[in-house]
Amino acid sequence: MKLVAAGILLAVVSACSQAARGQVTAHPADSNVVSILAGWSEAGHTYYLIDTKIQRCWFAAFFNSPAIAPLDCCTLTAVDEARTYLTWLPANACNAPAPPPAQP
Repeated sequence: MKLVAAGILLAVVSACSQAARGQVTAHPADSNVVSILAGWSEAGHTYYLIDTKIQRCWFAAFFNSPAIAPLDCCTLTAVDEARTYLTWLPANACNAPAPPPAQP
């Protein structure tokens, strides 16, 4: 329910401003959701959502019809602004496994 409320709040806020890519928005104190602007155009906005309490991440798109999809939090370790909020991930948790040794 908090995710839906955060999404609605995010849609309202995004309609009122043209934020820079990577801008972080912390939602009201009773919410653990943080949003990071992934991109925007005249058609709409896209965001990364991070819930620090339940340790989940989503990708949200607000165009003609809003859509939210689960996102692997490891994907967000590549986003500088997101790393601050991914505190539950161990330092090497998102490293790709080493390729198997070459066979002679």
